[in-house]
Amino acid sequence: MIDLFDVNVYCGGTKLGDIDPVDPQELADECQRVNINNSLIRIGPKDLDSDWKFSLKKLYGICETYPNFVPCPLVLPNTANDFISEEEQVANAIAHNAAAVCIRPIQNGWLTDPWCSGDLMKALEERRMPVLAADGQVSIGDVVTLAENYPQLPIILADNNYRDQRIIAPLMKQFKNVYLSTGLRYNSHMGLEHLAETCSIERILFGSGWPQTEASASITYITYADLSDDEKAMIGSGNIKRLIEAIVK
Repeated sequence: MIDLFDVNVYCGGTKLGDIDPVDPQELADECQRVNINNSLIRIGPKDLDSDWKFSLKKLYGICETYPNFVPCPLVLPNTANDFISEEEQVANAIAHNAAAVCIRPIQNGWLTDPWCSGDLMKALEERRMPVLAADGQVSIGDVVTLAENYPQLPIILADNNYRDQRIIAPLMKQFKNVYLSTGLRYNSHMGLEHLAETCSIERILFGSGWPQTEASASITYITYADLSDDEKAMIGSGNIKRLIEAIVK
């Protein structure tokens, strides 16, 4: 059985038009059902997630309640002077044992260009803190900008479409700090095998995309891939654990 650390899940947020947030207990039940041992949690859906201080408090509270959940807090440039400094944000994430942070430049109104978010990205790069870049919230162009300017900053692609394989493969080949999470719409035929051969098996991470899809789909995708047991173990949890160990505390 593959040890699984899911890097692409969310809970605690509410969709437009809904009253009830996505229940963390539902995620815990799903993890138990399909034998996922750890989950990297961010607040979602993102639709109504605009109070950053409240969001962080909610996220850390969820992770305290569920020991197998690991926080992935939102960070953003403090260029409007409406939040704590970039260094404080990163230090706060580390103090709460975050394994990555997430960014939403499109929703939160900022740019990945160094003149706008350089202080934040430099603070993250200095600590080797992985950054989760979900499709729809971070464009491929944004990823290229970050990868070029901050070569020691691990960037995790998430929620990508299987049709993005023509972009993802050369992107990962060009930039050694770009990683890929499975899950949701990424189910490219022989995609994992292709990336393992042309890029690196060490930069592929297991992710489910829950609650937008059942976790079992991604588990099946990895289980039946034409990869060795050791390679599957690296995708399942070994690669994200290595990234966590590299975070400068």
